[in-house]
Parts: sequence; structure tokens; C-alpha cells
Amino acid sequence: MKKPGRDRRTFIRQSIAAASGFSLGRATQTVASAAKGRPVADVSIDALFTPYSIGPCQTRNRFVMAPMSVGEYEDGVPTAGVADHYELRAKGGVGLLITGGTIVDHPLGSAETNVGRMNARSLEAWKVITEKVHAHGAAIFCQLWYQGPLTNPGIGPRAIVEEGSTVVTEASRSDLTSVIESFVRSARLAHDAGFDGVEIHGAHGYLLDSYLRAFGTRAADNTEVTPETFVYLLVKEVRAAVGPRFPMGFRFSRWSNSEYSGNYLGDPASLEGILLPLKQAGVDVFHASRGYGPFWPPEYKESPLTLAGWCKRVTGMPTITVGHVGLEPRQFFSVNENGLSTLMSQLTGNQFDLVGVGRALLKNPDWVSMLKRKQYAALIAAGPAE
Repeated sequence: MKKPGRDRRTFIRQSIAAASGFSLGRATQTVASAAKGRPVADVSIDALFTPYSIGPCQTRNRFVMAPMSVGEYEDGVPTAGVADHYELRAKGGVGLLITGGTIVDHPLGSAETNVGRMNARSLEAWKVITEKVHAHGAAIFCQLWYQGPLTNPGIGPRAIVEEGSTVVTEASRSDLTSVIESFVRSARLAHDAGFDGVEIHGAHGYLLDSYLRAFGTRAADNTEVTPETFVYLLVKEVRAAVGPRFPMGFRFSRWSNSEYSGNYLGDPASLEGILLPLKQAGVDVFHASRGYGPFWPPEYKESPLTLAGWCKRVTGMPTITVGHVGLEPRQFFSVNENGLSTLMSQLTGNQFDLVGVGRALLKNPDWVSMLKRKQYAALIAAGPAE
């Protein structure tokens, strides 16, 4: 069974080590040669630096650090390196940080050892991180994660057998109830640790996504868990546990880490069928992930709307767009389409409210503050964030 995200975590570990060595001075030494002859987009970015409220949580701007697994943990407890990683991005101007996937308090949440966990043992270390982030004026959500069929041993909507051995067991209803209880415990712990909210990871082939793909989800008046009500009830129970004043996000995607993504959410009606029950269950903000794809393409043939744009149209809820923002700065800051000018057009066109930035922030923790100062040439000179 493959280990999704391991290459990404290796890159992030390297980025943490290099972050303190990023030099604006070195970048500006080559500004003239990097920017010469390349037109830069002349577009107002003021709207990106306006505050935004997700319930009681107000962000100072529209930038979100996308969730990326850092891979610097000791038995699930974040190390000082993880704290430095988040503090640097908060200091660099990000409005809202979302932690890398953090395994909920369940014995089968993940077989990996070098991954963050939200349990009683890690609570104090997470408190240190939230305090450091808040000291720089940023907000932070904890992304709650259960790997399910993408870990071994795991559970999922169907059994998976590899080389004659069962590596993923079909989850029973009692298994699903136990998972819901683990999300509830971890959400409460995240609240106690000082997080400003949580994001539930419902994308990319992991446990919740695997059930959404296999069974969808629907509202239920009782608490009896079935495969069809599992995700709805999980969100509803987390909402009941943390109360109405603790924001809760939900990340979804058409793309999956599994071998075949299929035609999941293949049309707007399918999208509505998944997102509206989750809105009813208590989601405050949706995070429209396109996997490793860019933010800008239209999602369905009949409309120019992106996945985030469709999410916002269907739900009317706060929405995060994400994908390749600042990844290739020469293209992103040019006058061409599919860069900063497109991002601003989609923001002013009400296709999203917040924008996730990933690898650009790994390369340069000050990316947001440099953008605010319109230091486009220096950002271009620093090169791509591969």
C-alpha cells in the first residue's frame, strides 16, 4: 500500500530547515535580470488584505496557509521545529493557518508514526503553537484527519486484500460510531489547545471521503449510524460537542489519492447532494481542494465557475479556493491569465472568500507580506516553489 504524502513531507522538512535562510537581499540581487522584459500584472490586490469573519473568528486578510503535513513529530507530539514552522508563517502575514493533517484520537487513525495527533498527550505542545501563532495576529485551525483505507491496518467502506492478506477491513457500524467519538474528542481537545476552529478532512480518498464516494451522505434525525449517514452524523456530533461559536470547516475534493477517482461530484447536482447535508450538519466554511491541480479552471462544462465557485453558489457559505497560488511566480505575476489577475477576478466575482497558499509559503514564509508590499520582482527572482 502506498504512503500518500510522504514525498510532500520530505519537501516540507527541507523547507523548515531552509526557511530561516531565505534572503530577500539575495533575491533582490537578481531582480533586474529576472524581471527585465517581463510585464507584471497591474491589478489591485487590496481586496486580498481585507478582514474576513468565519463565525466569531476574524482573519486579518484573505490568505490561508493550506494544510500540509510537516513530518516533524515525536509519537504524534509536535516538536519545536513544527512550532517554528507555523510561527514563521504567522509572522510572515498569513491570516489563517490550517495545520497539516492531524490524526484524531483513535488507535486506527493512522499507522504512521511521524504525523501529528490530537490527543491528551499532545495537548500541551499544541497550546504552545497556538500561542505563538496568536502572538503574531494570525488565527489557526486544526485539521482533523483519519486515513482509513489509505493506511495499513485500516478500515473503510469495503475490505481491501493485498497479496492474500486483508489490509483494510470493512467498517462495522460500531466502528463508525467509534470514529465519530474520536473526532468529537479531538475537536474538544483542539478547542482546549487554543485553536480558533477545526477543519475536518473529507477529501483525497481518506476515510470520510471514501464513504462520501461510496454512499454519499444524508441528514438523519436519529443517531443510528449507517454508511449513508456516517459523515453527516460525524459533522453534526462535532458541532454539538464544540458548540455554535467554534468554527468548523470541511475539506472536500473530486480528486483522490486512491488509484481511481471516478466521476465523484461529476456535476453540480452531485455537488449539492454532498455539500448541503454537511451545511445542515453545521459546517461553517468549505475548502474546495483540487488535489494537486490549479485553482483557476472551470469545473463543469456548462459554466465558467471553478470548484470553489460552484461550492459557494450551491451552499452560500464561506469558501476557500486553493491550488498553485504563487507556485510559478513568473507566470503568477504576469499579465497572462491563470495568475494574480485571475485570482482577483474570481474573488471580486464572488467565487471564493479565502485563498489557500501552499508550496509558495513553504519556500518563503514572508510570501504574504512581500505580496502586500507588491515586491513582485523579488518574488519572481526567488524562483518557483517546486
